[in-house]
Amino acid sequence: MTRIVFSSCHNEYLRIGKSGTLFIGTSPKRFDWTMLAKLLTNFGFDIAVLDGGLISRNTLKETDIFVLGEPESHFRHTKPAKERDKEEPDKWGILKQSEINAIHEFVIEGGGLLILQEKYPQRRGNNLNDLVGIFGVTFQDDMVKCEKHYGEDDGWIYVKTISESPLFQGIDDLVYFNGCSLVVKEPSRPVAYSSVQASPPNAPLISVCNSGKGKVVVIGDATLFSEWGLGPDNEYHEEHARFVYNLFSWLTPDVYRQAGGSFSEASIQETTPGILAPIILQEVSDISKKVSSIDAIVNQAYNEQKVQISNISKTSGQIRDKIGAGRPPVIQSLLVTLSAFVIVVAGFMLGYILTQGIQPVSVGAVATMLVLSCLVIFLLKVIEFWKKE
Repeated sequence: MTRIVFSSCHNEYLRIGKSGTLFIGTSPKRFDWTMLAKLLTNFGFDIAVLDGGLISRNTLKETDIFVLGEPESHFRHTKPAKERDKEEPDKWGILKQSEINAIHEFVIEGGGLLILQEKYPQRRGNNLNDLVGIFGVTFQDDMVKCEKHYGEDDGWIYVKTISESPLFQGIDDLVYFNGCSLVVKEPSRPVAYSSVQASPPNAPLISVCNSGKGKVVVIGDATLFSEWGLGPDNEYHEEHARFVYNLFSWLTPDVYRQAGGSFSEASIQETTPGILAPIILQEVSDISKKVSSIDAIVNQAYNEQKVQISNISKTSGQIRDKIGAGRPPVIQSLLVTLSAFVIVVAGFMLGYILTQGIQPVSVGAVATMLVLSCLVIFLLKVIEFWKKE
């Protein structure tokens, strides 16, 4: 199994498997490398972290691919203030010459090396140019921009790739997130460029190199390996995932391939889009669990609401029964009769005015009619209440 070791010796920006909550002034989601760790594990790679101490041939002796994910001195601090004061933070991102020599020897002897930088390298406080210069590459102190860009940021640019390169087999689109450009000379060669509309135009963005028995890939953008590049919010996340597979497969030492390893040039070309299946299934499973949990909460709330409504209904019924219980049927009938009396008087007067006009009328006749009407209504209501009792 190919063993990938990520350096954490120089306050690297890309800290595999660790959330960006330690990065001052940044969003955890934007700088989360968990998806990269999941992808590499599902692709069959073994992942390790070189944390602390100097990089040496001894610390790299069990390493197949070594990753330097943009060392930083003063741009971001990931350690407590007390530790920063003790360790001269302005030198965190600086590789010692002995470390540069050890990494170079590692490549010559057959190792794979991935070196990542970000926009405006001079702000990062590292000396990666001393390392990549050995392979004919220089990081420019810029940020590539383009009017025709992905998303809302003009630094999120589309990459123009060399389709013949094994790094881009099966890939149509790749997004570069606020990265810098490169100057590339022999023995390295560029395999991806900015567009003619970009600033700077047609600038190298990714280079590859065969050095001794090993291989080197240099990229001016580390963020494309973060949640921005590999997460579902990026519509090209599947192609970014395929790029991860192609990249680390190409960097895998030839010794491993000759020993029967699963990552050969042929396997890169023959791999189907199903490389994301394990991760997609896991994500679907997680979403399903969340939906089930939400459904349970909604059902519980619905049942509690039903109980509350039932209790209110019972309470209102009890109140109604108490109000009615203190009144005998005769009293209730009198109240109903009084209401009916008012209605009958109003109806009689309205009907008389409409048919006869406003004329003198016998008060006795009206009174007699009203009394008889009320008596009939009263008796009917008494009979009705007694039947219910």
